[in-house]
Amino acid sequence: MKKFAIIGLFMILAGSLHAQRIIQTKSLEGALLLLYQVPLLQPESNDAIVVTPFLCGQQDTLALQPVYVRGEKNARKILRDSKGNTPSFIPAAEAPSSFAQASEISTISHPWVKNDSLKLVILTEMERRSKYSVIGVSYTSAFKYDN
Repeated sequence: MKKFAIIGLFMILAGSLHAQRIIQTKSLEGALLLLYQVPLLQPESNDAIVVTPFLCGQQDTLALQPVYVRGEKNARKILRDSKGNTPSFIPAAEAPSSFAQASEISTISHPWVKNDSLKLVILTEMERRSKYSVIGVSYTSAFKYDN
């Protein structure tokens, strides 16, 4: 049910950020390789920006690897985590205006990818004081897996 709520939110907020672009799709044996570029925003020092790509079909959605851009104070707080659970991130001072990323999606684990009309949807959120708020959503034109 949660994924349907997310998809509904995507449709409400769609197009509110600069559109990302798919650089290339390539069919591998048992997988779809997706190369795409997403815009990155600059957070304030205490905040972070989280960019999460989703591969969406007509009935299914798959969350891909998110990208975190952290402001200076936010990054220091994360690095001081006593549990040692430091997630990877891009410091805001080093963040480019857009970021190219590759995702390999198994068509064995996710067979719907082969037979569905697909879209890449990008959810951009701001993390402020451990609370998340949606900044915007953008998506690509529909595309298909090539055998």
